[in-house]
Amino acid sequence: MSKVIVAGAEWEHILGPWLCARTGGHWVPDIGRLIGLVDPDKQLCHAAILYDQFNGASVCMHVASDGTRHWLNRKFLHYAFYYPFVELGCQRITGLVPMANHQAHQFDTHLGFVPEAVLKRAWRDGSDLVVYRMFHEDCRWLGLKYLCPSLEKAA
Repeated sequence: MSKVIVAGAEWEHILGPWLCARTGGHWVPDIGRLIGLVDPDKQLCHAAILYDQFNGASVCMHVASDGTRHWLNRKFLHYAFYYPFVELGCQRITGLVPMANHQAHQFDTHLGFVPEAVLKRAWRDGSDLVVYRMFHEDCRWLGLKYLCPSLEKAA
């Protein structure tokens, strides 16, 4: 299986709806930047990340996968954090996780995110959201050396 990292406007109409279908979100074109890990030969998407709410210092990160761990590799993780911390120059990444999504809590913690706050009744079903954060200096994925194409140039 050939997996490649993709980004740019030509992938937005595929990655955006795919990610939102898995995270319970609603896709709005041009809301942010997307990267994905795909098998173009089989036209399969394995993972996608949406970055939105960029304000110069921070950005929100939303991650979805195909339900397997086969997509989770160091190169993709490096690029997932390279874009917000290096290209955008963010000092922090914020993630919001529904309280009941235990798998996402474990995943975020494994990546190095730290729970910061609980937003009471903030999810659409009335349940709570946990706010996770990662600061630039705490990101262990940036120490990996991979050639990262610019997401800004891909747009």
